[in-house]
Amino acid sequence: MDLPTDALAREARSADLIVIGHTVGAEDAYRSLDLGGSLLIIGRPTLIVPEGMSSLRAERVVIGWKDTREARRAVQDALPFLHDSARVTVVEICGSGEEGAAQEHVGDVVRYLT
Repeated sequence: MDLPTDALAREARSADLIVIGHTVGAEDAYRSLDLGGSLLIIGRPTLIVPEGMSSLRAERVVIGWKDTREARRAVQDALPFLHDSARVTVVEICGSGEEGAAQEHVGDVVRYLT
């Protein structure tokens, strides 16, 4: 017997990918997973599956880019999904006057994926 979040963190040490079903309204820490807390501590690629999904077809993927170590790692970890996708879109949100730098970052990611 263990708290679900703690048990997942322990088991994640030996996993390549964590798949978590997302249910809305589960708030009992003894019987449900703390999704946000889990994402912060498991340190593994994680796929969160919305309620009601029975299969995954990653035909169109959007990468929300931020020029950080974590984003680079996430793109690397997602390569198997991205390889099988029909279309991958890379997006970076930036402030006014930062459009040139954002386009350069996004261009670098696109060239890497190509």
